[in-house]
Amino acid sequence: MGLGRLEKIKYYLSTVLFVCSFSVFVPGSISFAKISSKGSNYSQQQVALIKMALHQFVKDRAKDEGKIEIALVSVPENFPPGVKPPITVSCRRRGEILGRTVFMISLTKGNGLQSSFPVVANVRRFHKVFVLNSNVSRRHILTEKDIRPETLEVTWSRSEKPADNSFIIGKRAKRRLEKGRMITRSMLEDVPVVERGEPTNMQIRSKNLNITMPVVACQDGIIGEEIKVRNKSNGAYYIAQVQDAQTVIFKYNKRLK
Repeated sequence: MGLGRLEKIKYYLSTVLFVCSFSVFVPGSISFAKISSKGSNYSQQQVALIKMALHQFVKDRAKDEGKIEIALVSVPENFPPGVKPPITVSCRRRGEILGRTVFMISLTKGNGLQSSFPVVANVRRFHKVFVLNSNVSRRHILTEKDIRPETLEVTWSRSEKPADNSFIIGKRAKRRLEKGRMITRSMLEDVPVVERGEPTNMQIRSKNLNITMPVVACQDGIIGEEIKVRNKSNGAYYIAQVQDAQTVIFKYNKRLK
C-alpha cells in the first residue's frame, strides 16, 4: 500500500467521528431526515447553513450551471453550538470536486469566537449533455436530428469532456456510436475536404515556378492540414498541405523518399 493511500486513510479516520443518515438536494428546498444521534449538540438549522455553504463552494469550483447534490456523511460529535454566518469552506482537493470529500469548515460561534472543524460529504454533480437519438455509423455527419439534450450525473473524466451542440453539428463520427451514448469531443472529427483515395491537384510553387500535377490523397485532410499524397504518373510520395478540395500545396522540405 502506497504512502499516499495510507495518509489518506489516516486523514479520513481522524476526521470521521460518526455517520449521519441524512442528505439534501441543492438547489431547491432543503430537507433532511431526523437526526437521532444521542448527545449531539447541533441543530437542523446549523446543518442547513453548512450544507448551503458546501453547495456554494462546490458550485464555484465547478464553474458551470449544473445541478449539485450533496449528502452530508459525517460531522464531529462536538459540533459547536450557536453557528451563524459567515461560514468559510476550504478543501485540500484541487480542481472540481466530486465524490466523497473532506471539507474544513470555519465559522463564528455565538460568542464571536472562530472555530474550525472537518466534515465529510458525498458530492454528486449533474450536467446537461447531448446524447444520440439513434445508432450512427462511422463517418456519419451529425445534424440536429441526431442529438437531444439530457441531464446526466457527472462520472466522466476530464479527457472525456462532453461536447456541446455548437461543436457537434457538422462533425462526423470517428467510429460507430450507439443510441443514448453521451457525445464527447474525442468521438468526433472535422469532415475532411480531401478524402483518402480521392484525386486532387498538387501545386509546386516557388518564385519562378508554378507547376500543377495530378495526385491521389493517401490520407483524409481538412484545410490547413498536411497529408501524404502520391504522384499518379511515377508513384512518388509527397507531403502537401490541403488548400481546398481540389488543391494541395507541395512542401519542398517534406518530400518522401
